[in-house]
Amino acid sequence: MPRKHIVVSGRVQGVGFRYHARMLADANHLTGWVCNLDSGDVELEVQGYQENLEQFLLQLEKQSMFIRIEKMEVLDLKEIKESRFIVK
Repeated sequence: MPRKHIVVSGRVQGVGFRYHARMLADANHLTGWVCNLDSGDVELEVQGYQENLEQFLLQLEKQSMFIRIEKMEVLDLKEIKESRFIVK
């Protein structure tokens, strides 16, 4: 299964972004994690079927009243064994 490492920049801390990402990951049947970085960015790793990952990324990029993504870097990773998506 594909796995992605994602770093998101913009107004993504203090606006519920990590919990929004968890909701989207759960809805798309993805595993992984999300955490805030000291830089003000948010880091994620997500894993699942390719079509679910693509849908997750499209949904994640949508702007909201509070969340404003300015940049999103996505890299491919190797699959690991895990069973859920967590907020760190």
